[in-house]
Amino acid sequence: MGGINDVLKKLNKSRDEGDKIALLKNMPEDFLEKGFISTSSPYLDYRCKGHSRTGMSLITGWESVAKSSLLLCAIKEAQNKFPDKTPVVFDGEGSINANYMTRMGVDMGNLIIIKEKRLETVLDQAEAFSKADDVSLIGFDSVKSFYSSIDEQKTAEEYSIGGTAKRWNTRMPIISSNCYRRGIPIILIHQWRKDPGAMYGDGKVLSGGLWIKYMPDFHVDITKKDLIRDEKKNVIGHVMGVRIKKSKHTAYDPKDLFELNFYYDYGFNEVDEYASIFIEEGFIEQKGGWFYFDNGEKVQGKSSVITFLKDNIEYFEILKTRLA
Repeated sequence: MGGINDVLKKLNKSRDEGDKIALLKNMPEDFLEKGFISTSSPYLDYRCKGHSRTGMSLITGWESVAKSSLLLCAIKEAQNKFPDKTPVVFDGEGSINANYMTRMGVDMGNLIIIKEKRLETVLDQAEAFSKADDVSLIGFDSVKSFYSSIDEQKTAEEYSIGGTAKRWNTRMPIISSNCYRRGIPIILIHQWRKDPGAMYGDGKVLSGGLWIKYMPDFHVDITKKDLIRDEKKNVIGHVMGVRIKKSKHTAYDPKDLFELNFYYDYGFNEVDEYASIFIEEGFIEQKGGWFYFDNGEKVQGKSSVITFLKDNIEYFEILKTRLA
C-alpha cells in the first residue's frame, strides 16, 4: 500500500504549492503562527494582540458606531506591514468612499474594493482571492448586506434567511482554510438585529447562520457613548464602549467594558491610548487623582499625563520600549 511519502505525493498531485501537505519540519517557519495585524488602536492591541493572520475577526455593533472605520484602520495597518500585498474588501453596505479612506490613512492605490451584494458572487470571488499569495486581508462589510439568489426569488410570504445562511455556512470554512495557510486575516463587519421572539435577555441576534458564532477567533462588540468635542464645541469624534466577546489569543472577560476615543479625522490617538497602557502596566503610578512618573515628575489628572507625554516624546518612546 506504500508509505506516508506515497500518500503525500498522491494528495499533493493536484494542489497548488501553497496548499501542499508535508511533514511539519518541512513546512515554512511561520506555518503555525503568522502573527497579527494591528487594529490601529494601541490599547485594543494591548488587550487582544490584533487581528490574527491565521484567524477571523468579527466586529459587531448597532449602526453608526464606527465598525467600518475599524475595518479601514486594519486595512491601513495591513498596507503598512505588507506593502507588496493588497487588501480586498467586499463593500455590500456601499459606505466606503474616498474621503472616508483618506481620513483613515488608507492607500487607495493599493486596495481592491468590490461593490457587490449577491452572496454567491461575493463568495466565489472571496474564494478566488483566498488562494492568492499576495493578498494581505479580506474584509466583508457587512454580513447582513449580502443576499442569496435563492432568497431573491422568493415571495414575501416565502422569504426566510435560510438560503443566505446556508451559503455562508458551506463556503466560509473553505475560504478561511485557504486564508489560514496564506496568512490572510478575514475581518467581518456585522450589525445586531432585534429578536422579535425574545422575551428575556438583551434580545440581540446576528443573522447569517451558526458559523458566525463559532468560526471567528476574535469578536469585539462596539457601542457609541459620549461625543468628543473640540474647544469650539464642534463634534470631532466619539467615545467607543468596547467589549471583547471572544478571543482565542488572550484572556478576556466578556462583561468587561472599556472605552476608546475615536476621532473622525484620523482614528485613534497613539499617546492617549499608550497613557492608559502605561498606567495599567505600572510604569506610571496612580495614587488617587495624582500620577507619578519614574523620572520624578508628577501631575494631577489623566489629561495632564497625556499632555506630559506629548511634551516629552523621548520619554514617551522610552516607556514604549519597555512594553516589548
